[in-house]
Amino acid sequence: MSSSLRAIIHRGSHQIGGSCVEIATDRTRILIDAGAPLDDSTPHQIPPITGVSLPGHPPDAVLLSHAHGDHSGLLHFVPEEVPVWLSRSTSKMLMAGEMFCRQPALPRKRQRVLRLGKRETIGDFTVTALPVDHSIFGAVAFLLEAGGRRVLYSGDLRLHGRRPDMTRRLIEAVTAAPLDLLLIEGTHLSRSRNALATTEYELEEQLLTLIDDSPSLVLALLSPQHLDRLVGFYNATRLAGRTLVIDFYAAFVMHLLHTEIGVPDPACASGLRIYFPERRRAILKVEHRLIHRQIALGDVLAHPRRYVLLSRPTMLDRDLGGVVPSGTRGIYSMWHGYLKRDDWQKAQRTITAAGGNLVECHTSGHATVPDLVKLIRDLNPRRIVPIHTERPEALKELVPGVEVAKDGETIHL
Repeated sequence: MSSSLRAIIHRGSHQIGGSCVEIATDRTRILIDAGAPLDDSTPHQIPPITGVSLPGHPPDAVLLSHAHGDHSGLLHFVPEEVPVWLSRSTSKMLMAGEMFCRQPALPRKRQRVLRLGKRETIGDFTVTALPVDHSIFGAVAFLLEAGGRRVLYSGDLRLHGRRPDMTRRLIEAVTAAPLDLLLIEGTHLSRSRNALATTEYELEEQLLTLIDDSPSLVLALLSPQHLDRLVGFYNATRLAGRTLVIDFYAAFVMHLLHTEIGVPDPACASGLRIYFPERRRAILKVEHRLIHRQIALGDVLAHPRRYVLLSRPTMLDRDLGGVVPSGTRGIYSMWHGYLKRDDWQKAQRTITAAGGNLVECHTSGHATVPDLVKLIRDLNPRRIVPIHTERPEALKELVPGVEVAKDGETIHL
């Protein structure tokens, strides 16, 4: 086996989103993620990569950490003969995104499903996918081993979600032998280094208060793929004595994953109804299972105090005609940056025009700085390179062994 091992951060050394990293020996090249930038002013183009955007032999494989667009959105630029390795749940999330959000498709023939916690051989590498807690289910970190060296790519992760056991198992698996390089996400390094995150359980209590205090319809403004948050809204809605109305997209995601992670089964969960838009892509087998939970939007609007309605800007225009009941409260539970976009600005105006208000109630899908420091110390790597961050140098002040890389720079192990 070749002993030469190197890493290249093609994009993400000083940027949140658009992640793309290469790990290679002399005979095997693996890309980890191929994300679209979060900043709309940045061209959504794949970075300069041999065999992808530059002439040469293509990589041997892509490892996809999760289905968020800033990690998966540019996979279609990678030559179609390159297989994409991913978790089963990420495969399902990509399918839902393709069917309901017009996200780029990843053909099944390209997909190779990783068994979580099991070692897989890809050329010179042994690869292990390790589940991590993030704001989309199915996210994993990757442990790559070759030539007697071990590299951990953390992907996006947090320690304040509903699954702290994932972090414990990650540490146990990685520390079974010395770790030579840790590529660690550092989203919060550009923010307060001492800030603590609201947990999903604490957020659920805040949601209950906001729903209970509302005199009219409540709009749950979140991504249907954030299942932890969807469960939080469901629990809070039931405690407030209301019914949660979700759209077919959210119902489909819950249907795909309820047997895997214990989210409510949309076919039988109490206090849950489903709104089926007239213009939708028919998925007959799933529709047949769920259609008896249907509720008409007119029923929701006739009794707004009884319901919490999952919504998005497109639904406000398409299904509500740009008008909401008087006093409607929107609970926004996503990244704050999206509120700057035109569609969300319009949604805010719609709610304000009805005499209502939009309230932010959110907690990050990324680890706080204190949690990052604790995780790094527990993993005890020999070398540390922050990625998925605007201020990688901030970690050097907190942890020994940190190196700041540049996009395109080769890191030799």
